Parts: sequence; structure tokens; C-alpha cells
Amino acid sequence: MTHLILWRKPVKKTPQALAEEAFALFSIFREAESDFCPNYRAVRRRRDAKPFAWDGESFRKALLGRPVNQGNAQLGELGYSISFFSSLEEKGSVGYRLHTGNCDPKFVDTFVVDIPEAAGSSRLFSPETVEDTFRRCIAVFRSFWGCVDDRGPLEGGYLTGDRKRPRSICWLNYWDAAMALRVGPLRIRRACGAVPETSWRDGVLRTGREPLSRTPERAEILNRLLGLNAFTGSGEAVSPRVGQRDNYD
Repeated sequence: MTHLILWRKPVKKTPQALAEEAFALFSIFREAESDFCPNYRAVRRRRDAKPFAWDGESFRKALLGRPVNQGNAQLGELGYSISFFSSLEEKGSVGYRLHTGNCDPKFVDTFVVDIPEAAGSSRLFSPETVEDTFRRCIAVFRSFWGCVDDRGPLEGGYLTGDRKRPRSICWLNYWDAAMALRVGPLRIRRACGAVPETSWRDGVLRTGREPLSRTPERAEILNRLLGLNAFTGSGEAVSPRVGQRDNYD
């Protein structure tokens, strides 16, 4: 199972704007083959699911009708959540989960797509096309971090406790400008020059043509070159020594 994950810091948007943005995000995946689209809204029992009427108004009502915080004033506004899946056949089904509109800085908005092996030849999820899908999602969701990988996070999570740096490299990585500066432009450039098929463009670091789980030695080399395997999690930032540059292909 491969996972596409995006995290976004709290943003102030009206419910209508959140719904329109979320509809645009899910609509990217309506371009997938019918077996892999977000066809069914998640329910407690899969067999009870019915095809979702995919239009803007139906989506808006479904999203905004599911506020995360049901009236707890201490928690504040935590936004809305909605989930879909693609097929009644669980083994080959793509799962989609969105949490958006959170206003508490302790939490993040999230978008997660769980991609089974069966979807690996599709026009959106294949190794050749998933980077483009990833970039399109980033453009809509405007995240500060994201990845595509087939492994779970390290113990302690994907990012350091202050969310300023990654703890480890993934197959596809998105780092906003601030995070890329903390990793270090020179480190990124050296990694791209030293490891074939590794590229950095517009915030996305691609580490090869296939997930790193298939080439663990590659992950070890990249983590070392990027200074991630030695990071203690203290939250200390690395001061960049070269000017920011956003294309090291």
C-alpha cells in the first residue's frame, strides 16, 4: 500500500471556500479509472455504501455537515472531515480522507490517499504519473509538507516535534520554502548530484523511479547526505550557507 499525504497549517477560510477547495482536490481523482475514483462516501459497513452524487452542492452539504468539534468550546474550531473509497472490493479500493478548516495551531489539516497495489498502473497512481498527481494536490491544498511513500513513519512521526524538519526521506517529498532552508539547499544539491534519478524541483524531492522500500541502501545514503539520520529531534534549525534556489535538476 502506497500513501499520498499532505499536511497544512491552520488557515482562515469561510466554510464555502473550504468546500470549494476540497471539491477541487477530490475532483483531481475523479479523473482516475472508475475503479479508483472516490465513488463511495465512507460508512460503518462497506456493504451499506451507495454511489455518491458527485456535484458541488452535494459535496458541500456532505463536508460541512460533518464538523469535527461538536460544540466543545475549549477545543475551538477544528474544521470538517470527510472520507471516500473507490470500490466495494476492499482489497483493490483506494481510500481518501480529508480534514480541513482546523483553526488550532496544535493540529494540522490533512489529506491522505491510500493507494493499493492494484492502482499502480492507473493514469494517476502509476510510478510514472504519481509525481504529477502529487504536485496537483499540493497546488490546491497548499501544504507545508507532504510525501508519497509505501512505508509508515519512523517512531516519533514524519517530522520533528516542532514540525520544522523531516525526520527521514520518503520516495516523493514536498517541503515548503522554510522547511527546505532548514534541511539546507547545499545538502539538497549534493544529494541530487550524488544519487542518480534524484531531483529537486519546485519544492518536490523525488528520490527515484520506485519507492525507497525496494532500495533501502538508497534511503540510507540520502538520509546521510541530507543530514536526516543524524537529527536528534531537538528542533534546532540548520542555518543555510548558500542562497535559496528551487531547482537542482
